[in-house]
Amino acid sequence: MIQCLKVWKVLWTKCKTKPTSSKKKRKTMSKFKELYNRFPQELRDKLAACKQHPKYHKEGPVSEHIKLVFEYAEKNFPEDMEILLSALFHDLGKPETFSERVVNGELKISAYGHEFRAKNFILKYFELFKDISTNQEKVEEICHNHMRASQYNKGTLKKAHKRKAFEELKHFDAIMKFAECDKAGKKAPEKVI
Repeated sequence: MIQCLKVWKVLWTKCKTKPTSSKKKRKTMSKFKELYNRFPQELRDKLAACKQHPKYHKEGPVSEHIKLVFEYAEKNFPEDMEILLSALFHDLGKPETFSERVVNGELKISAYGHEFRAKNFILKYFELFKDISTNQEKVEEICHNHMRASQYNKGTLKKAHKRKAFEELKHFDAIMKFAECDKAGKKAPEKVI
């Protein structure tokens, strides 16, 4: 009887701890939804419809990528509001720069220059987040340079003067921290059972 009670207690403890982790995920999702839903519906629809190259973005449309980047940022840098807001803003320019073409029988999807459009969206929509104390200039610099960070990490930012100029940016450390989040958001989403 005592052995049964011990087993029951272990099972009960495990059952009690499982919902906590899903509650935390729901809290993250609700925070993401609350912030993401501040953007106009028209913009959110464009992000959900905007495809990405499946070779680089197995997760699907831009909206899913933004969600995954935000979730990673919140899990790893929960107090860094500039990183969290950069997660929301960094790819908003993709629908405007989206290009799809067939080259030698292969589909090419790109959004060249989308990082330069981020500033326009920050200027237009940052006021929607004025209740969050943050540094707008830092968010702009992170978003503007997130593709350079990817090149820097891959070693494709080859010219020494370009690497040096990148390393000397005011918010270089934050840009590199965000690059980690952006990379983590490029995966197939987990299947819910």
